[in-house]
Amino acid sequence: MHRIATLAMLAPLIVVVPVCLYVAALTLAAPFRRVRRGGRLGRLRSFAILIPAHNEEAVIERLFESIGALDYPTSAHDVWVVADNCTDATAFLARQRGAFVRERQDTRLRGKGHALRWLLETMAGEGRRYDAYVILDADSVISPNFLAAMNAHLSAGCSVLQGYYTVLPVTGRPSERLREAALALVHFVRPAAKAALRLSCGLKGNGMCFDRSVIERFGWPTSGLAEDVEAHLTLVRAGLRVDFVPEAVVRGEMPDSFRASRTQQERWEAGRLATLRHWALPLLLEGLRGRNAVKADAAIEQMVPPLSLPAVLAALATGGGLAIGAPVVWLTGSLCLVLLATHVAAGLAIAHAPVAVYRALPHAAPYIGWKSLLYARALLRPNDHAWIRTSRQAETPALGRGLGRRPD
Repeated sequence: MHRIATLAMLAPLIVVVPVCLYVAALTLAAPFRRVRRGGRLGRLRSFAILIPAHNEEAVIERLFESIGALDYPTSAHDVWVVADNCTDATAFLARQRGAFVRERQDTRLRGKGHALRWLLETMAGEGRRYDAYVILDADSVISPNFLAAMNAHLSAGCSVLQGYYTVLPVTGRPSERLREAALALVHFVRPAAKAALRLSCGLKGNGMCFDRSVIERFGWPTSGLAEDVEAHLTLVRAGLRVDFVPEAVVRGEMPDSFRASRTQQERWEAGRLATLRHWALPLLLEGLRGRNAVKADAAIEQMVPPLSLPAVLAALATGGGLAIGAPVVWLTGSLCLVLLATHVAAGLAIAHAPVAVYRALPHAAPYIGWKSLLYARALLRPNDHAWIRTSRQAETPALGRGLGRRPD
């Protein structure tokens, strides 16, 4: 009986141990990220800033304010907004700010991927061509150097770029800061490590940049629940690699509570699992057969569950192993917990996380449990998810605010 209990507790660790070793290896590699320092900005490219927006009147002006503060010539970038199935003043506000606005009504094909594909096809049909294309979420703000940093990397030979997508502090609540910690690990440490190892850094859905050649070849190729992951795997399969631009920062507003972010998180995890089945496994086989590390790693990345899950499983194994007196179980579980804790502590330091993020860590237990439950639900009900807009803190009408003109 003791042997059966030991084997039962060891079984989940077969998954946990590789995950812990994977993130530990990335943590070690992240500080050695290769930085492109060409010293010259290169030619000034023309940028199209694409903003898919669905009922974003409460937040979109904030994004326009940050675009107006860019240290990049106004004449070298245009803003394009696709007002997708909007029933509010999103399109009106964007036009007041000088953006090119195209309104789309299609209640059957809903979601960001469909909106982006339609906008790019519309622009091509109108003969609108740019040197590069940036995709931003409407609830975000960008750093003043965003386009200049992207331009420098494009001049260095990159074709697909991902900025550092992190949290826009709004409420300062522990849940918001814990999301910031999670993004520091996934959106900074992992891409930095992959840059050091010459792998593909991945697309995070916000703050992405594409050379014109990529857009003309692929358009926006996917429209699933995890359209950014699908797009990344599509590009990697075609032989492209995403480069990380950590100095180009995009901050997005996050839901201010676990309850408010439930639909968003469930959508993401369900989309990731669907991508794993339909995209990642074939790409992994292709990468292994062709000895292509970029393809294999891009597929493996999708097999890594949220770190909350291995943390819970390692904790249960540690406690259970101690309870039944099975050293191999509790020692393995304890080692995994140490690796995960080291990854978090070292990762936050590598990402230069603010002190407020560290202060929120004691509140992590409810977040870990909540995230694990969401992932389990996505596993058990993989097809029970559809695109639903996530509510935000600033859900108040924007018509009463100043409508300012587009900055010169």
